[in-house]
Amino acid sequence: MPHITIEYTSNISESNQLEELFHPLHQLIVKRLDANIDHCKTKAFKADYCLKALGEEGFVMVTIVLKKGRSREMIESAASEIMQLLKGFFAQSISENANVTLEFKDLSEFYYKR
Repeated sequence: MPHITIEYTSNISESNQLEELFHPLHQLIVKRLDANIDHCKTKAFKADYCLKALGEEGFVMVTIVLKKGRSREMIESAASEIMQLLKGFFAQSISENANVTLEFKDLSEFYYKR
């Protein structure tokens, strides 16, 4: 059920290859967070309007929303591996002073699916 959202600025060099990131990202989430790959959903959005902090040339924000129940250790271990994946994938943009972030959130108890 993981919902993954990738937000990025228009000057991210790798933006036209983002779909190449989806499968390895899903694989890591399944491996480290005990998720079902059939339930992974990833979407990416370009931020057309944004104000970037002084010195930053762009950003990528990855948010992963999961059902509650995973331990802090499990999340931290997964975060470490996912950040390595993101750093490798966005290496060109990072070298151009882009910022890459990762955040995990718990799914609301009021989430419904049919």
